[in-house]
Amino acid sequence: METSTIDYLVTAATEKLKSFQDRLSYLKLVRFPTANPNKLIQLFSRISELLEKKLTTYREKFQVSRKDESKHSIVREVKLLVLLIKTLGARLRYIEGASIERTPWSMVHAVQELAQGLLNDTVLIIRPQWHYNYGGVDVIEEWRLDLNQEADIREIFDRVEWDAIHEGLARRFYILSFPGLERDNVLLHVSLGHEIGHLLLSGFLDQEESLFGKRIRTKIEQLDPEQEKKIDSKYETAADRIKRAFQIRRRALEEIAADCFAISIFGPAALLALHEFALFARSMDKVSEATDWYPPWRTRLRYALRHLDWPTWYTCFGTIASDSKWTDGRINSGITILNVLNVHISTLEQLASETDDQTEIQKDPLTEIAYDSLDESLERGKNDLDSQVDQSRKFLSTKERCVEIFALLERLHYKIPPNEVLIAKPIGSDLDLAGRTRTPATLASIFNAGWFHRVAYLPSIFSFDRSKTYFEELDILNRLVLKGIEMSDLQREYAPYSSTRN
Repeated sequence: METSTIDYLVTAATEKLKSFQDRLSYLKLVRFPTANPNKLIQLFSRISELLEKKLTTYREKFQVSRKDESKHSIVREVKLLVLLIKTLGARLRYIEGASIERTPWSMVHAVQELAQGLLNDTVLIIRPQWHYNYGGVDVIEEWRLDLNQEADIREIFDRVEWDAIHEGLARRFYILSFPGLERDNVLLHVSLGHEIGHLLLSGFLDQEESLFGKRIRTKIEQLDPEQEKKIDSKYETAADRIKRAFQIRRRALEEIAADCFAISIFGPAALLALHEFALFARSMDKVSEATDWYPPWRTRLRYALRHLDWPTWYTCFGTIASDSKWTDGRINSGITILNVLNVHISTLEQLASETDDQTEIQKDPLTEIAYDSLDESLERGKNDLDSQVDQSRKFLSTKERCVEIFALLERLHYKIPPNEVLIAKPIGSDLDLAGRTRTPATLASIFNAGWFHRVAYLPSIFSFDRSKTYFEELDILNRLVLKGIEMSDLQREYAPYSSTRN
């Protein structure tokens, strides 16, 4: 092979690598809500620097090589390297999307801090996506899968090089995506809790597959002829059917368990966000390949309601609701809000009590087998998640939480950011002029106060001839919630420095 061939290839590869590095240089100037996107830039920069060195090495090896076989191998390595650059370049969109301009930036740090307390050796980056859904993806794992058909990262980087690339950085970079259309619909972003739950579930899901594998195989192998007629003809062999049943079961487990996790850390707000997402679903009951085997929305709502245990929350709120009274003709007390909320959730309970989803599941023997003993598995899944989450991070139905939510509701009612609550302190403590101490509100309490205000107050001002007023109020609510999260987060960050000065 001619030297000019390798020169041409190396030049073309260098041009692509230069374009990649130029883009990284630009991204270093972009403003992000946190330092996490810059850490991914650093990881990508290290990869590109090593690729640049490899290009030089490949050319030198080619020039001294005497065998055509060796030269062909080197050319292949250069082409693989170009493939790495092109596919890695596609991941730059994650960094670009994480900018202040494209995210609800004032809540990003608070969500990342919540997750960092649950995850080890993981960097989270929040960004919008055009697809109308929430999602999560491991950047490097996705990169590997993208290359899977043509190459393997291990063909370019050995273990020592890969460890050097990650030195001082996290081993996992995870992208949390939200629907770009809903950037300013802040309350819907409670759904990010669901995506964080997915990160904690992988070990459990692998265990479940091995635990129930034998049971699923046996049931599929013992299907009678009438049942087999109901199965899609493309799943002809037992192996195909077993694989499909595993896929359906895993999808159901991971989605429902992640819903329950979101409720564990965000309480009623997670249920209300889940319902809003389900509200415009084409079907509440279908489960099929067309929907990637996602469990029916009615099924998800049923399990979410069961996990939330609204009657306990309702009783807890009932003990303090009468203490909250405001000057407004539409909503003048906490009791009014609680009653509206109870009617709303009762409607969800009625929706979940219907069994059309179960009928749909039973139409196909594979889905019926996959959903068999789901309750048993979900109980283990919730226990697995609970074991990974410290008790203090769970959002439980305590009087303290109920008082906090209603205190934040009062601030929203008077258009004050819901960033803190005033709590009476015992005699002898440091008091403000009113004899109270200021405590930063939790992220979960702010989200719940926002949702309660939206459900109980905003519908009362909606009408088609006054829709402008409604959307103005909705915009104010979203901005107040965002500001409340930002201010609370800042107060919490400043507290350690403040205490050392007093």
